[in-house]
Amino acid sequence: MNKSISSITVILAVAMLIAAAPLYSLQKQGDEDAAAGGDERTWSVSVGFGASCYWWTPVWGSFKGGWVRAYEYDIDPNFIYGPLVMVQFNPNWGLSGSFTYGTFRAKTTQIANPVQLLLPSFLQILRTPALLKISKDVIKMDADLLLNYRVNSYARIFFGPKYQGYSYIEEAFISRAELRYDAISFGAGVNFTVRIIGNFYFNPAVSIIGLYGFERISGTKIRSFTADQSTGKASAVGGNGTAMFSYYIPAAWMTLAFGYRAQCIYYFIKQNKIYDNNYDLFHGPYVAAIVTF
Repeated sequence: MNKSISSITVILAVAMLIAAAPLYSLQKQGDEDAAAGGDERTWSVSVGFGASCYWWTPVWGSFKGGWVRAYEYDIDPNFIYGPLVMVQFNPNWGLSGSFTYGTFRAKTTQIANPVQLLLPSFLQILRTPALLKISKDVIKMDADLLLNYRVNSYARIFFGPKYQGYSYIEEAFISRAELRYDAISFGAGVNFTVRIIGNFYFNPAVSIIGLYGFERISGTKIRSFTADQSTGKASAVGGNGTAMFSYYIPAAWMTLAFGYRAQCIYYFIKQNKIYDNNYDLFHGPYVAAIVTF
């Protein structure tokens, strides 16, 4: 895997800039309170930063191979974070974007024969069992670019493209494989704003996602244990839910938010035949700070 982010990721990240869903209502609160304070502008710009601690179960988290039916990766939760941007064109229409980045460490032990790594493919039938430790250093990235429309003072609908991807280096004995997965999807959903008291709000959001992705190995030195050489395309559908609480600070034009987010995607076509999971799931707490200009 190249140390620099590939050109496709850079283009998507810059163009889009998975925490965008709560931003619609959070930014709207700033607009409403600003209007109450005498600011009659119909447009505004909001920028912020969000962070989550995710528990992640990827589609490759369980795989078939070796001498048993399936192996499971142990993946510790970790932080994923990034910028949030929104432009409100008028009271009804706005455009928002986000980009998030995080790293994960995955480990498992497989019953395999390390000697096979030194053999040509036609001699790999000469296996003897051995315990083989496999590790992956994973980089996960997500980006959204979503248009939103205010239905009424309590609800907004949103829709637009989304990028999801990851890359990792897999190491096992003297084997070293580099893999990358990129997926483009389209999402649509609805976000609600409920004032609890004063400047304190509840902001739930739900959305659906359709996804098309492709996976490839690059720079494989010998072979990969958990991703065969014929990696390919994937198709999936899923959903995303967010439950947020937020507080607007008028003196600072700032919104502070906290809550919980979960996403589950079901793969009806998996990018690799040895992947034993049919879904990709992540969930965890989320915090954000947003300033409206």
